[in-house]
Amino acid sequence: MKKLPTNLLGIVIHYVGADIISAFLNQHRDKLEWNVFHGNPSAPMSLICGDTNKKIDWFQLCKNPNTPMDFLCSELNQGDIKWTAFCANPNAPMEILCADTNRSKINWASMCTNPSTPMNFLCAERNNKNISWYSFCGNPSAPMDFICAKENRDKIRWYPFCGNPNAPMDFICSPENREKIEWAALCENPNAPMDFICAPENRDNICWWALCGNPSAPMDFLLSEENRINIHWPTLSGNPNVPMDFLCAERNRDSIDWSSFCANPNAPMNFICAEENRHKIIWYSLLLNPNAPVEFILAHKEKIDWYIVSTNGVFLGNVTKYELQKVLHSIL
Repeated sequence: MKKLPTNLLGIVIHYVGADIISAFLNQHRDKLEWNVFHGNPSAPMSLICGDTNKKIDWFQLCKNPNTPMDFLCSELNQGDIKWTAFCANPNAPMEILCADTNRSKINWASMCTNPSTPMNFLCAERNNKNISWYSFCGNPSAPMDFICAKENRDKIRWYPFCGNPNAPMDFICSPENREKIEWAALCENPNAPMDFICAPENRDNICWWALCGNPSAPMDFLLSEENRINIHWPTLSGNPNVPMDFLCAERNRDSIDWSSFCANPNAPMNFICAEENRHKIIWYSLLLNPNAPVEFILAHKEKIDWYIVSTNGVFLGNVTKYELQKVLHSIL
């Protein structure tokens, strides 16, 4: 079936996507793991919040970024809020989280992780003693000038900081901080300076499993004959920017890690679904792939891992697009 334009699908999904997902889920509701389904960002909220026959898992619902906040914060439900999850939710209403009346309920580690937390609130003199520096250093919205200020440098947690895509690389890679670098985190960071990591003087520090999974890693360096012995195939197989003709070449295909490969959005589906490879498919990984062929998966329903469907929105999104493609093709 020929794919329709993404912008057309997007418009239609906006209006009827939840109905399509609800219809699919109602057909299979006995297979769903309801205790984790409430945390699924693709779960139709009308199904969750209107189903009186299923007990709500409030922790899962509070961490779900698509939970309707008026439902969660209503007078009827606010006593059920789980603050550890709620404080980490990027769509939680900050005027409620940061209100003086709720100050005693704040989970500061969660707040420090949340990229939507008002940083002037966290860094205010009244609150900065509550900062969880491990969470804060990994937060891409954290103010780097505050973290790197001379008076705060001894508080820096270098593993999350080196993995933070918005961390100042000139500060991290400076001679004064070189010994503090956490190389696994830096090698995994898509914004790390690859010329620094791959420089001859730093090659002994490379964490190969991290670099092989990094979509920004220089492929000519990773895949060179010189470095072939260093390749970490499980993470390389999941890297969306690895050349697929390299992975699928006869020389390399026996090294493919199928768990990672099946979840790779750029993996060639005709190769994965080929008759000779079907026994290698890791089905739970395929369900996590945004480009997985829905028709193929539905033809093998006995292979569907319903826990993955219940926890992750990718497959439900794929089902929505697939069903819409069928409908739109029939009327256009």
